[in-house]
Parts: sequence; structure tokens; C-alpha cells
Amino acid sequence: MKLAGDSQTEYADTKESAIARAKQLARRAPRAQVVIFDEDGRVEQEIYFDPSTERSV
Repeated sequence: MKLAGDSQTEYADTKESAIARAKQLARRAPRAQVVIFDEDGRVEQEIYFDPSTERSV
């Protein structure tokens, strides 16, 4: 899984690990957007995290 957010790109083995990493990154910013891509480079999921509520939007 490719995980892109806030001007940095990371890679994760699974979607679950990508989401967990995104939550870690979101804690350092007022709000974070994470885009998860499939193997073909298409957007699979976009997630917006609000660390004040620890919820994804």
C-alpha cells in the first residue's frame, strides 16, 4: 500500500498498517489527509483525520 500525506510518501504492507501510520502522523498536525492507492496507482481511499476527536472523517 502506498500512503501519501502532508508532502511525504510512505509505504505499508497492508491497508490496516497504512491507516495506523496515518493516525500516528495525524497526531502531529491539526488535521491530516491521507490517500491510499491500490497496486495500479488509483486512489483507493481518502481519509481525513481530526486528532482532537481521534476520528476519521
